[in-house]
Amino acid sequence: MGGHHSYYCSNMAVCGGAGKRDTTSDALTSRSGEGVVNATSLCFAILAVKMCMKKRFDKRPESPGDMGLKSIWFEGSEGIKEQTSLPDKFDKTKETDIIIHGYLVDTSLPEIRDLASMLKQKGNNVLLIDWGKGAGVNYRQSSSNVQTVGAYVYMILVKNKIPWDKVHLIGQGLGAHAAAEAGKLAKGKVNRITGLDPASPLFEDTEFGISKESAKFVDIIHTDARPFVGQCYGMKKPCGHLDVYVNGGRRQPGCTYNPKNPVRIHALKRATFDKACGHLKAVAYFVESARDNCKLRACECTWKKFLASKCSRDKCVYWGYDTKEDSAGTYYGVTATAFPYCRTDGSE
Repeated sequence: MGGHHSYYCSNMAVCGGAGKRDTTSDALTSRSGEGVVNATSLCFAILAVKMCMKKRFDKRPESPGDMGLKSIWFEGSEGIKEQTSLPDKFDKTKETDIIIHGYLVDTSLPEIRDLASMLKQKGNNVLLIDWGKGAGVNYRQSSSNVQTVGAYVYMILVKNKIPWDKVHLIGQGLGAHAAAEAGKLAKGKVNRITGLDPASPLFEDTEFGISKESAKFVDIIHTDARPFVGQCYGMKKPCGHLDVYVNGGRRQPGCTYNPKNPVRIHALKRATFDKACGHLKAVAYFVESARDNCKLRACECTWKKFLASKCSRDKCVYWGYDTKEDSAGTYYGVTATAFPYCRTDGSE
């Protein structure tokens, strides 16, 4: 699913894909003399991982250099530049969308590129965070690495004095928990975090996952909360101000499932990531919701009522890009079987 695309950074070095460890970029291992971030501890200003961050899930998070963390301002498919400073056309009065991918993928994933392109068409500032190498190791290590990614994103926001009320972090899978780490460092001042099927394993019942406290408004799109061998790729429990379970939140149309031979996330490899179809559908749905002619609708409901087609028709919301930030509760909505996914009545 992640593809094997390459794309060029501003220094003409090839930005590698997930799992590829190059030494060309240590873009955010910053010198302390630059006053990168006015943090309470100098260790976060220089992202000294060994000094700052605790071992989690029996793994110590990797450093930005080891992970090859990259910040890529998206100016269109022909305008991808790796840089830590703001682009010349950056407008602080507009929304700044920061997209953080998840496990075993990188920013070359077509769905991630589609999302960046759609948000750019909206006139927003769009930043891609590429931690493909840090997300391409074993799952426990990648899960611990979200601490570094979150600190990295926080540092960018503070260094560039991007207004908190204009910040929208969008995290896919493990990227949702990385966004939560940034939100925690910002003490909840981030305006909005959207979790696109936040990863469940190791996070479902721990204090480390995305939650209402991660930002002023947290909306979650659940697409792969199906149980298998005691686990699933996406979180089952509500964890935001607004939680939307799409098509029931467990199985997505167009994706194939083999319940007799499930693949645990710890055993996934890039070659088998097509088995995470439902997990990645959350990105495709969010892209669809950003289209001018699309309004995705969901109605207040429970799993049992959804199965019985008894969801409320009186309390419904739009979800995805057009979500109103005063929305709250647990909702269920449906999509079309294939693209375009929009339907007129999300309570069906």
